Amino acid sequence: MQPPFAVPLSLPDLAAFSGAELIFSSSYGGSDGATGTSVVVDVQTWPPQVVTHALTGRVFHAARSRRGRWLVHGYRDRDPRFDPDLESPGDSAPPRHTYFLRIYESGADTLPSLECPEPVPPPNWDEALRPLDEVTRSSERAHAYNVDDVAYVGEMPVLLPRFSGIDERHHPYVLRDGAWVEERSVPPYRRPDESGSERCSMRVIQLGDGCDVLLWDGHGLEWDGRRFVTTFEPRMRAPWWQRFTPVPVDQDGFFFLDERSALVEARRGKADLVQHLAGMSIQTMGPGPQGTLLLELTSGGIMLYDPADDALVKVPARCLPPRKGTSFLRWSDAGILVVARELRGSLVLFGVPGEELTALPRKRVSAKARRQTIHVRPACAALSGTRSASRARVSAELTEGISLIADDCAVLAHAQDAPRWRWSGDAEVVALGTGDGRVAVLDGRGTLCELDGQTGKLVPGRESLVTVGPSARSLAASSSGLWAVLEEGGVWLVGLQEPTRLPFEAPLAAAFDGVGRRLLVTGQRGRAALVFPATGVMEALPPLPEEVHAVAWLDGDRWLALGQRGVLDFDAATHAWRLLHPCQAGDGLVRSPDGTCVAMVSSKGSEVFQVEPWKSLSSVTYPDTFQPPPGGTVGTRLRVHGAAFLDEAQLVVGLTGGNGNLVRIGTSAAQCLDRFPGMPCERWLFVCAGSILIANAVPGAWTGDDGQAE
Repeated sequence: MQPPFAVPLSLPDLAAFSGAELIFSSSYGGSDGATGTSVVVDVQTWPPQVVTHALTGRVFHAARSRRGRWLVHGYRDRDPRFDPDLESPGDSAPPRHTYFLRIYESGADTLPSLECPEPVPPPNWDEALRPLDEVTRSSERAHAYNVDDVAYVGEMPVLLPRFSGIDERHHPYVLRDGAWVEERSVPPYRRPDESGSERCSMRVIQLGDGCDVLLWDGHGLEWDGRRFVTTFEPRMRAPWWQRFTPVPVDQDGFFFLDERSALVEARRGKADLVQHLAGMSIQTMGPGPQGTLLLELTSGGIMLYDPADDALVKVPARCLPPRKGTSFLRWSDAGILVVARELRGSLVLFGVPGEELTALPRKRVSAKARRQTIHVRPACAALSGTRSASRARVSAELTEGISLIADDCAVLAHAQDAPRWRWSGDAEVVALGTGDGRVAVLDGRGTLCELDGQTGKLVPGRESLVTVGPSARSLAASSSGLWAVLEEGGVWLVGLQEPTRLPFEAPLAAAFDGVGRRLLVTGQRGRAALVFPATGVMEALPPLPEEVHAVAWLDGDRWLALGQRGVLDFDAATHAWRLLHPCQAGDGLVRSPDGTCVAMVSSKGSEVFQVEPWKSLSSVTYPDTFQPPPGGTVGTRLRVHGAAFLDEAQLVVGLTGGNGNLVRIGTSAAQCLDRFPGMPCERWLFVCAGSILIANAVPGAWTGDDGQAE
């Protein structure tokens, strides 16, 4: 271990550590009334070299570019002994702090090449401080800086505005062509309502291929020369309060800590994240020697993790200085581990050579705790073309035990497996729903009509309840016959009096509670709202933890939803969301009649889950094609259109061409829906509860008319 080295400042704080350079700053020092001193400590040699900045000032944010430039953010504290105007009463007194940004061309420079005031304007203080308690409000208002963090993307400086997410403060600032500008190509950050603790997170990762990734509020972005573009599609849950330095892996990925203090790997262009060391809670993370990661565990241990070798190295106490008073541990490009300890008001650095660490014994990570894939559904999968992927094209009229399947321009109804009626329209059926003995049909022109649930005939006077145009996305239905039509720019409520349009940008899914007292709506970019149809009031909800593309009311104030990471639970009383069941989320979610089960639906099949406690009860999966016709070699394409509960024991699964199966929940038994006249004879294999079954649709006994309702 290298001999100790005392940082030559009184009560210093670490502002930044990059490569082999550390910037320390202290509020003490300066003879001109402007207190504050900063130094650069270079540990390439030991004892380290120290460069003292010539301009006074307290530095609390700093970042280093790939070429070694430093961007620092801090303030000069003016003293009334040297500035009598500070004693002036009232609002005319100048501020005690002057905040600055400085750029140093290297860590060896004592003078900056650029100094300028903060370009970010002050926030709306009333709005910024509104969610805070009185004590915190006073403390925050006393510090009037406007920048919360700094970074470099390539050689372009980037600023995180303080109190991002309120008013118009939704984007970072960048220095481009000599001017600071707000960079609006970055996804906007919006602070959750009534949240005083939430902040936008911003970090930069220098990848192995020479590119830099801006991690902004979980979005992985890269600069293409003109704007930022998303290159890491799954949004990462990397909150601002986690203590980690992102570590690049190979040429196109990096490690970070998520909100559960878990170690997660992200790769450019990959839809799934990978969790390493499952079950291990990590307090801080950063780079280590020879491609390893330096981990401080919440239990207090220090570990090195080698993802390439799948090995863990426990760093014993004998390799480190005494842990009491340890301020930080950082690996440096100089090949040493820098450990800082606070000793009697001084900060003392110790250097642990990398050879001592790499020589420690390695232990293979157990297979159980090695790696787990975190399936993150891409946000783009929430839409199928211009329609919601979760829209219902299968439903059930529970009072009559009738199942309904949409196929192209038609709706086919079965009583159990027997054909009951068929209705044909003039445009493709986008979505359908049932309630109060009626069937609502939304077509590709955006027209909503009602059919009689028993006969399939148009309800007189209800042939065109509303027409919203081709931007129609989905439909929600209540048991009382109240409908909600989702279109690109809003939600239409139909069934109370006159149809009412409520503005809502880019909705994805909606679900009524029972008889339709409330409607939960979710949309793109994390939007959500509760609608109260009786009054037409729409109450905006805090931004969602992730994009939610399907929702289903369960009971009382409880909804379930499908997000990018799995099944979410929403409490309408508290507006709280939580992850109920991590999984690879499907397209749609439907509720059983008694609310004890839900079915998750995808284009490949459906799975039924008991909610309390959560467990799988039944599943059915399908191949990509029907069986080839006699003498043929290739069958036609097969897709699941949706599913619906007929009762607590039966699930109807709708397939391409109006075909379908009735699945007996909890068993491997299933039957095929009989064919309507004119339907092609299809055969298909499918797997039900682990058993391979074959379905052969036969003509059904049916005496329908040839009119609109057959």
